[in-house]
Amino acid sequence: MDRLPPCECRNREAGTRRSRAAGTARWLTVAVAFALAGCGWIGLGWSAVTFPTTAAGESANVVANGRFAYATRGADGIEIIELATPAMRRVTAPALETSADDLAIADDLLFVLDAHPPGHLAIYSLTDPAAPQLAQAPVPVEVGPFSGVSAGGGLVVVSGGTSLLSLRRYAPDGRLSTDIATADLGRGQPDVLLSADGRYAYVSVHDEGPNFSLVVLELSAEPLAMREFARLPLDTYGFTPGGARPASFPIEMASTGGLLLIASAVGLQVLDIADPSLPRPLATLQAGVLPVNVDARPGLAAVVGSDPSPELVFVDLADPAAPTLLHSIRLPEGSLATGVALADRQAVIAAHAGGTLVFRLDQLSQ
Repeated sequence: MDRLPPCECRNREAGTRRSRAAGTARWLTVAVAFALAGCGWIGLGWSAVTFPTTAAGESANVVANGRFAYATRGADGIEIIELATPAMRRVTAPALETSADDLAIADDLLFVLDAHPPGHLAIYSLTDPAAPQLAQAPVPVEVGPFSGVSAGGGLVVVSGGTSLLSLRRYAPDGRLSTDIATADLGRGQPDVLLSADGRYAYVSVHDEGPNFSLVVLELSAEPLAMREFARLPLDTYGFTPGGARPASFPIEMASTGGLLLIASAVGLQVLDIADPSLPRPLATLQAGVLPVNVDARPGLAAVVGSDPSPELVFVDLADPAAPTLLHSIRLPEGSLATGVALADRQAVIAAHAGGTLVFRLDQLSQ
């Protein structure tokens, strides 16, 4: 997905001329990704090459856990934020080979993925959430262009991007099992989300051409295994504005209360996953921004994106079949919002060069 051959057609030349006239990388992405429909998925995929690459010190992905939030800062490591006092924050030195690119929290453990090949996974104990402690030396994992990590119920999955998806067990102290199960679900799988009990994994999969699907995997810890449970086509091209390499592909998921939320260029999709074998679409909401990331808790979702401008949008999920927009916040100019996390009283946004932004939820309607 990351490096694709040029598409030899007139539409590409015309799109390139238009993008140069516009004079911005954003319009290069849009022109090549959408105006070049005659070039098929190669034209669409070319926009992934134009995605910015997260630089050292830029905030790309974020998770929240009680009084603390944790954000990736690339080669600089992990940022730790005390949410009651957002000014109280520090960046740890990276324990990974290259950088911290994606992360997940489960069972008082912080899972941090280095998504640069050859790829590594580090696990930190959050016994002291203000000072995460490395549980063991980082282990090698397969990664390709656009990879993510998710954990729950004693299992951790690395999506692998264009490499293999991999499944491992973890112990309560964060140590990983030596056995591994792998799967190849399509041309690539940029994002993965595990259910809290570790029984199911929801994976965005590039089937072929411009086609993506949601694949549901049923997971087993003993023996370590996974099988495809369901596959639902997604009405999105995947390679759309607002993403960033190596771990911020613009199809991301969150779950709450039997619902699966998918942020993509088509909007915020709400699915009923009460029966994981039969994910049932309920609604698609246009959020006023092309969503690239979402987080949720009962009754509330937060989405972020940067096209046509960087924005944080809150969505009321009281009626999942008819979600409504609650409030939106324009983010600082120059932000590239690729991550969002909801804490009890705050929303935390990873905004790349804009840093990690914290908003108090009780101030949003004022």
